[in-house]
Amino acid sequence: MFKTYSVQEIRDKADEMFGASNYNRKTSTPTVARYGSKSGSIKVELTGEKAGLWFDFAKSEGGTVFGQRYDSIYEYKEGFVSRSANKQIRPHTLGPDGWQNKAPAGGFSLYRLECLAETGPVLLVEGEKTCDKAASLLPEFSVLTWQGGTGNVAKVDLAPLAIRSVSIWPDADDAGKKWYRVQIK
Repeated sequence: MFKTYSVQEIRDKADEMFGASNYNRKTSTPTVARYGSKSGSIKVELTGEKAGLWFDFAKSEGGTVFGQRYDSIYEYKEGFVSRSANKQIRPHTLGPDGWQNKAPAGGFSLYRLECLAETGPVLLVEGEKTCDKAASLLPEFSVLTWQGGTGNVAKVDLAPLAIRSVSIWPDADDAGKKWYRVQIK
């Protein structure tokens, strides 16, 4: 049984963290609370699998309203991956007692899979940060990656790319070069 939190419990925690007076009624919805002036740079998910997750777009940091704090958050269909300033990268999934530092049993899907166009070029890169940057610089490509580096690629479902022409840009380290050599065979 998964522990669930009511919208009110999440709002109460968010009000404590970000200040009830900073709640932005104009940009909030029944599923997302926004905090901050103008557009509400802090987004708090109130419902669904990501309930309790927050992200501050102005500071590029996030966490959960139940205590965890991260410098970067990369959202996947099955959960999210956090990255701290000291390069600690952790997978998170929803468990019986809320968010837990654990990857899903079957692994994560491809990162940015929802952005995969039906046609057109596909670029597979190593790492979420690289993926986001490449996607912003190369809008003509569907840019994707996976969680966990070259050691985890075997756990990812690559079936959505099966009939596609995919360009691979690995990291320039030994692990990236080795993985690239295996993929091109």
